[in-house]
Amino acid sequence: MEDQTLFSCPNPECKNHQTPEGKWFNRKGSYCQKWSGRSIPRFQCKDCGLKFSMSTFTDIYKQHKPYLNRQVFKWYSNSASQRQIAENLSTTRTTVIRKFRSLADKARRVHACQIVTGQLNTDVVQFDEQETFVRTKKLPLSIAIAVDGTRNRDGGKIIDIDVGTMPAKSRNARSSQEMYGFQADERSYVCQTVLNNVKFATGGFIRIVTDAKTAYKTYVSKVLPRAKHISISNEKREFASRFEDNQLWWVNQACASTRHDLSRLRRRTCVTTKNIHELRRHLWLYVAHRNKYEKDLLDPFFDAVKFKSIKDSVSLLSNNLLEN
Repeated sequence: MEDQTLFSCPNPECKNHQTPEGKWFNRKGSYCQKWSGRSIPRFQCKDCGLKFSMSTFTDIYKQHKPYLNRQVFKWYSNSASQRQIAENLSTTRTTVIRKFRSLADKARRVHACQIVTGQLNTDVVQFDEQETFVRTKKLPLSIAIAVDGTRNRDGGKIIDIDVGTMPAKSRNARSSQEMYGFQADERSYVCQTVLNNVKFATGGFIRIVTDAKTAYKTYVSKVLPRAKHISISNEKREFASRFEDNQLWWVNQACASTRHDLSRLRRRTCVTTKNIHELRRHLWLYVAHRNKYEKDLLDPFFDAVKFKSIKDSVSLLSNNLLEN
């Protein structure tokens, strides 16, 4: 531990937990790390006597196979199912699920850090929704997504994304109510939550482009009163060229990519979403893939260093960045 002020005693009741002063620990031998075979030094707090090592402060603390994290992240972002990943990595499906949940929750914190530090600030935002389902088409879900709409190398980054329930439509409406009862319509809440985080990331002085859905005008005027709202009619979308006239190209491309790269969102497949919370996790893992967060996602000291410094500011963001 070269920088003694960077970490503190893991014991929350110790005086060195909040404000460690000077050399507050002693060297106390070492141990052999099973998965890497390296010798890891151990330390002991001078005040409470608690023994710990550098691994105690890492995000992979108590993980038996952290070397699988990178492969699990890559496979999950490239349309592989849980069983396929487990077979390819010669491990169990339980291990894959644990890795997936750990990485997805960390991806959410990495993205929150990007928003708070201004890394996703932009002048143009494209916003839209797409539909999927949980278990059956009689239980549909709505995914709201906001994408950076600038025409450069930073364009296409996902600023925020969330998913909520919605009632079934058309021929599935009656049978859905008979089989599963009333389904709450969370589309309004989800869209406004995403737009709230867009406001935090950009400051609100933006140009936001959506399709001609009438509800979007209400959402934008309520959440982003200082933004310029541009509504694209279906006729303009149909005949727009790829870059010159199509002002919704980035968000359309992002929605198409999620359909292709996330196995649970593909049409006509046996892989489906069983739980809305797991779908939300999968979406955040895809955000880390699309926005190129791999370095921070696999950094074992991200939570102890970067996220710790902005944790108070993250609490100002909407709940979908912190809660499951």
